[in-house]
Amino acid sequence: MTVKQAIARQTAVVLADLYFEHTVVNADADDPAKRYKLYSIVEDLPNRIVCAPDGSFELQVQQFRRAYYLELERGTDTPQRAAAKKSPGYHGLFKRELWKRHYPLSADFRVLCITLTRTWRDAFRKAMKDKAGADLWFFVSLDELKPETFLHTPIIYTCAEGPRPLIRPEALPAAPPQQG
Repeated sequence: MTVKQAIARQTAVVLADLYFEHTVVNADADDPAKRYKLYSIVEDLPNRIVCAPDGSFELQVQQFRRAYYLELERGTDTPQRAAAKKSPGYHGLFKRELWKRHYPLSADFRVLCITLTRTWRDAFRKAMKDKAGADLWFFVSLDELKPETFLHTPIIYTCAEGPRPLIRPEALPAAPPQQG
């Protein structure tokens, strides 16, 4: 809802696609990788690595498209354990370019991790910083995430930096000159 409301508030950023964890592509399939849009087997052997995002969306600014995979972290695991479980799947999705199955027109993707508190956000950032694919991760606390702040307000953190906006102002098209 926040993504859709944020997009509706402006005209420069377009929501191209939006999927949820249980978006079904083949209701007859028993294998989750064939049944659900976002469920991806990144590696089967020697150990199975799966990437199963909570949701995803694709944003477009002019001709540039970027996919965002969503992880809602509710604090049911420690930040260290959550980072260790989630990083291999997203790193593999990026390395093998498997994200192009979901978003073939996107230039790349990022993982947008939404945490319930700022303290948990910062602990998860710290836990993720040395993991493979750490540069793919963006973090935001749920209390800062509102339709009016989502796109252009500096509320997004990386493992090393922040806050910054999700969409930087320099990426937006120039406003047309006003008629006087």
